Amino acid sequence: MRPALRTCHAATRNRLFRSGAALDHHREFFGRTRVAVFLGSRDRSTWRRDRVPRDFDRSRRAHTFAPGAIHERRERIRRRAALLLSLRNVVCGFRNGRYPRALSIDAGRIPGTNTGRRRCQRRHGRGHRTAHRWHRPRARTPVRRGSRHRHSFDPFGSLTGLSCVLRERGDHPGHQLVADTRLWAGSQLDHRFDQENPFARSARFPTENALELPLNTQDKSPTGGAASRLLLLRFSGDLTTKADATRRRMTSRLIENLRASIKASGRKAKVTRDRNRIFVELDESPPDGAGPSDEEIVTRMARIFGVESVSLTHVEEWSTLEDVVRAGKIFGEDFVRDKRFAIRARRVGDRNEVPLRSPDIERELGEALRPFASRVDLSNPEATVFVEVDAHHAYFFSASKRAAGGLPLGTEGRAVSLLSGGFDSPVASWRMLRRGVALDYVFCNLGGRTHQLETLTIAKKLADDWQSGTRPRFHAIEFDPVSREIQAKVTMRYWQIILKRMMLRAAEAVAGRYDAAAIITGEAIGQVSSQTLQNLTVIEYGARLPILRPLVGNNKNEIIAESKVVGTHDLSAKVGEYCAIVPSKPATNARLADILEEEAKLDPRVLEEALESRSEFMLADLDLSLWDDEDLRTREIQSTDTVIDLRTKAAFDTWHYPDSLVLDFSNALRAYGSFDPSQNYVLYCEFGLKSAHLADLMRRIGLNARHVSGGLREARRIAEDGNQN
Repeated sequence: MRPALRTCHAATRNRLFRSGAALDHHREFFGRTRVAVFLGSRDRSTWRRDRVPRDFDRSRRAHTFAPGAIHERRERIRRRAALLLSLRNVVCGFRNGRYPRALSIDAGRIPGTNTGRRRCQRRHGRGHRTAHRWHRPRARTPVRRGSRHRHSFDPFGSLTGLSCVLRERGDHPGHQLVADTRLWAGSQLDHRFDQENPFARSARFPTENALELPLNTQDKSPTGGAASRLLLLRFSGDLTTKADATRRRMTSRLIENLRASIKASGRKAKVTRDRNRIFVELDESPPDGAGPSDEEIVTRMARIFGVESVSLTHVEEWSTLEDVVRAGKIFGEDFVRDKRFAIRARRVGDRNEVPLRSPDIERELGEALRPFASRVDLSNPEATVFVEVDAHHAYFFSASKRAAGGLPLGTEGRAVSLLSGGFDSPVASWRMLRRGVALDYVFCNLGGRTHQLETLTIAKKLADDWQSGTRPRFHAIEFDPVSREIQAKVTMRYWQIILKRMMLRAAEAVAGRYDAAAIITGEAIGQVSSQTLQNLTVIEYGARLPILRPLVGNNKNEIIAESKVVGTHDLSAKVGEYCAIVPSKPATNARLADILEEEAKLDPRVLEEALESRSEFMLADLDLSLWDDEDLRTREIQSTDTVIDLRTKAAFDTWHYPDSLVLDFSNALRAYGSFDPSQNYVLYCEFGLKSAHLADLMRRIGLNARHVSGGLREARRIAEDGNQN
């Protein structure tokens, strides 16, 4: 890197390289001084020669220089002033209120000079201050005439990059800005410019008639080069309407979720973004069966909330309309061959930065592709070529996959969802996920092992397909003791209402542990007897947290149709109706006073014990396909095996396998990494689900572990067979 750039702010260096500014020229004439290029003021009178900072010659330390050094310094200042006026004239035609008053190129200062100092001075109003001496890429200093601060109306008081202004008028390669030769002719720089400046030798700054500033407006391609295939992701409408700070926060979270999804797929890709788009550059397509294809990655990206649509595109850099047409012809000739076709073009970003018109692109590209197609059909085409053009690149694609939209997952806090395994609760959960709410799942088990395994499969489906970027948990609570307590002590017609109030309290206890702010249910008004408006009101008083019901006004057929979009329809169709409480004449208009009176009969310790014995699964770590693996299961226990009971201590005291150890499931998940690898382990639990999960995790780290797949019932049978032998 050149010495004049080493001390520059990083953002300034990037702008200088992109703008093609004459850095070698600055280095040649000014050594390590700071050089500034100034925009014209709205008042032309401020750009007289005496507006060049006169304090250049008023350094307080001038007396410390030898006479020769002072003379050399003044010569440098005069040369600098001439260059400033010349370069200022290059951009003097761009007097626009959108731009700051000055542009700077930062470098170190010569000792003893004060040419580059900026003083930070606070004004009497909030947010008003002059730019600091160090470079601030986004500094925009308000200017007030007549201020008591000398620097408040100094045209040198505001700093930003050069390339942003040059690109505004030189909006595509080939445009140049030419200075007025009257300011250049006869300046102190002429003789040294011709002799010593390396840019003059390369004819980048000709000295005959004008000072030409060549513009390099092509930024680096999103793909790192031209002619690359990549995914183009468009933001959802919910995200684009947010304020800048909120949008930046949500976009950052969206990119995190995208990267998490790509990492989980096993495919390598690079994610970049600009103001209006996100680009995902894929690596080379994997061999057959070695990883997801491009189309599968498109499907994964379409399931990330916050994305409106995804297109697998071909991207090319462009400088003229002919470049766009040439690239579009190569892309589309095979696609439109012998078909009725249409061209759809649009500009993206700031329209002032794209000098092309969409109708011109459509007309010229359509004319180029017409010989390959049967005819043009704008109303009902068989093939459509889409073109999106920004300031530097053209993107070609043939189709867009509609995505989920909504808000990026995790931007709207956390909640828990009561999941039952039917059609309703998975769809309700999906709707809240689409609004940016991260979810954990609470399952109140009333149907034993089969019911829990079926519901766990649905939760796993939701987590894998729709919850990239978060690590959702599945909490399984054995609710059979609570159900028996209700049936034994509560009036029959109130059974279902009180059972649902107990479920809400269980979900609220889980939510409090993980700072969740709400409870999600799949209830809809009038669907069953417990979901009348009055009963829903009474049930809601069972918890202090807000109860959100996304499906409250939907019909059942609408919910079933939406479950096909979510992907849980086929799984929910296999789940049976597990309802342990079915009163013959249920209450449909219950009063809160009656419900509270009935609840007072229950023993609160029953629910507390059920919560203490709950099972917690990290859905991202589950591999349900291995749970039925014969190598993971066992139907006998050897005398040399270490047997671990994963139930609670209270359940262990009721009955346990002879000589077994007790280690409840939650503690076992934290401790299995320190188990002795020389031992053979056999695990069992109530239904064989917790033991299957832990045995799988132990196998992954090299431990010899198996589990009793039939749960407690099969463990009893093995113990009885051992006693008989």
